[in-house]
Amino acid sequence: MKKNTVVVSSIFALILNFAGVADSSGSGGVAAKENLRILLQKRTCKECDLSGLNFNRMDLSGVDIEGADLSLSTFFLTDLSGANMKGCTLNGAVFGGADLEQADLRGADLRGVDMSTAYITGALLDGGFITDVPYENIGVTELEKEVYVEEQEKPKKNPDNKTAVVVAENVTTEQPGDDGGALQTVQPEAPEVKKINPVETAVVSMPKVEEPPAETAVEKVESGNAVEKTEPVPELQPAENPKKKQLERLLDTKRCYGCDLSGLDLSGKNLKNADLEAADLSGCNLLDANLENANLKGANLKDADLRNADLESADLYKADLRGADLTGTKRKNTLLDGALLEGTVGLSEGM
Repeated sequence: MKKNTVVVSSIFALILNFAGVADSSGSGGVAAKENLRILLQKRTCKECDLSGLNFNRMDLSGVDIEGADLSLSTFFLTDLSGANMKGCTLNGAVFGGADLEQADLRGADLRGVDMSTAYITGALLDGGFITDVPYENIGVTELEKEVYVEEQEKPKKNPDNKTAVVVAENVTTEQPGDDGGALQTVQPEAPEVKKINPVETAVVSMPKVEEPPAETAVEKVESGNAVEKTEPVPELQPAENPKKKQLERLLDTKRCYGCDLSGLDLSGKNLKNADLEAADLSGCNLLDANLENANLKGANLKDADLRNADLESADLYKADLRGADLTGTKRKNTLLDGALLEGTVGLSEGM
């Protein structure tokens, strides 16, 4: 256990050093630093070299950097919302807490990219992200990482069947000439093509078989009267509520990205460290719920009852809290950057 603790501490120290807030130029070359200056001035720098730079906390929303080389660059808390990043090279880049909402990353090379804490709601990607445990081979299972997985190739279509064409060999024979002298090569005449008359379709008249009229099954009773026999109607089973299934998945895995839990009773639930990014929690009863360190980026919490809930260190970046009741909530180190707070109740408490 002590070994694992040392390894985890070393990893975090390495991440903090790598993310450092030294000069914004990072370790990029002279050309990359000049390109960064142009980008900040003109908001565009297509297919340029921006590798190895430090973009931490910069506002790059809406920039056009299609085809640029951004490998080994850092983007901690960088605003890249709506950016055109199609075809960019992003090998080894780190996007800690970056905003990539509606960013276009189609065709980008995302091998080795770390987006574990980035906000990617609405981002255009060719593939997707899965949760991986990158240091499991050395006994560290506490650290998880979002790993990009490219979209699987579509199955290739079989080539169209071609008609096989067989070419007859050129068969020759030799026979004496007309004067009985030298032999002559004679090409055989093509056989006469016989004309095949089309086969007329034979029409066979089938006798019409009349089906007996359908009779209602009857059952005789002792009185002699006929009573119509009825089959018992099976009871219809109610359809399974998809929200209930998603709630079960959330409670089992603490992950429910973008799921619809609107209107559910989640009062008192332990959702500590839960990943509820972009989830619909509007109208939910979250009274006394434990949401400590939960990922609620972009979540819809409109009109939700969050009274006395624990929101310490929860990330509510760009969450919709309009009309929500936050009376009595614990909000130490709670992140509310970009959140919609119009009509929110109890927000002034503990501020």
